[in-house]
Amino acid sequence: MSGVDSPPPADYGGRGGAVKQFDAAIVVNRSIAPSWRQIVVEWDRSAGRPSPGQFFTFRASSSTDPLLRRPLAFAGFEPDTSRASAVYEVRGPATRLLAELAPGSRVDLLGPLGRAFPPLAGGERPLLAGGGIGLGPLLFLAGELAGSGSSQKGDPAESSSAPGPLLGLGFRTAAAVPDLELPPAATICTDDGSRGFHGTVVDWLGGQPPQLARVYACGPAAMLAAIARLVRGRGWTASLSAEQWMACGVGACMGCALPRADGRGYLRVCTDGPVFNSPSPDGAEIDWAAAGPGGRPARNPASENEPGARP
Repeated sequence: MSGVDSPPPADYGGRGGAVKQFDAAIVVNRSIAPSWRQIVVEWDRSAGRPSPGQFFTFRASSSTDPLLRRPLAFAGFEPDTSRASAVYEVRGPATRLLAELAPGSRVDLLGPLGRAFPPLAGGERPLLAGGGIGLGPLLFLAGELAGSGSSQKGDPAESSSAPGPLLGLGFRTAAAVPDLELPPAATICTDDGSRGFHGTVVDWLGGQPPQLARVYACGPAAMLAAIARLVRGRGWTASLSAEQWMACGVGACMGCALPRADGRGYLRVCTDGPVFNSPSPDGAEIDWAAAGPGGRPARNPASENEPGARP
């Protein structure tokens, strides 16, 4: 998709305000690791400011192949320049098309979508954990927490004494660590010990002091299941962001549904999430252990023939 002029944004009803569809100019689209890329786009100011944990969907081609939009989590937002960024893996036809777009090209976006990470409660220490490609939302959140004294919309009087966020990012090996500017306090965790902490990001979390904390995390379902068990044992709370394939992205198709932990049906990642609290006071919690790789349920409740597709 290319051109000089973009059409005016279209309005959609969204959680917390209007959601916009618009053509965005690509500023950066570069390789940061084997099969991983970073994209930066000019965000339409009338779409509102995205929050950490939210996502947008894109179409990289005006043709009907691929037919469906694909979701990308926000990895950062610069309000002064109105530029939004995301980190994505090239793994299917849509992301291959996206990877081929040079700076100056335009891409069809829809967003911001989904529930954002919630603010800290009084006295909680923020512990951030990203696994693999799930690092994007945590980088965004780490920047927001650092800029707000870790209170994240909490009581400003508490921000000066609140402990700073700790960020752990997990990878299989040092070769998978992306070429990104990371916060100074970030800890790289590698399964093989080739860089930083030797172990998983869950191992790193387990080594933190038992003081009151909220864990913010995004990564594979197995990692989120382990974190949910850890926080229950510690008496902590967690806000877990699901990595999930989607069809519509706006709650219409149930293509991204994951099983509830209480057995009472399913929750839609696109509108009920992608951020889910654990434990959840209203029971709206995902059974992460029952989800497959990347947050994928063993059976799609909408159809045995999955409406989504590889991104």
